[in-house]
Amino acid sequence: MLRLSDYGMSRERGFLASFDPAKVELPPALKPARDLALSIPQLVCTGRVRALLERLPVIDLTDFCATASEAEQRIAMLHYSFMVQTYVWGEAEAPRAFRLSLPRRRVTLLSLLALGPLTRRRRRRRRR
Repeated sequence: MLRLSDYGMSRERGFLASFDPAKVELPPALKPARDLALSIPQLVCTGRVRALLERLPVIDLTDFCATASEAEQRIAMLHYSFMVQTYVWGEAEAPRAFRLSLPRRRVTLLSLLALGPLTRRRRRRRRR
């Protein structure tokens, strides 16, 4: 029998997280990432959001991943996901290159949560 919980759903909250995201506190080491992610709506208007994202310090997630609750991991992944999307789409022109520390942090969190990033699969050409 199928259970809603198998799909991250519940009768009470549907597709919403089982926790209240506003009540999840991340450790101090992730404060720069959280603060930047939460300020994205104001930063996009500046036209220089990539420069601000590039100044974000590279945060080692090793300790965090080893001790964080699932709620903390999901909130951190959400913040990094927003920052990656903002880097790509937050200015008039698409970037020619991508600073790899942001997507690497996101992929680390996705792997921890067993949520693979969406990737484009290559089709194999059939030989005739």
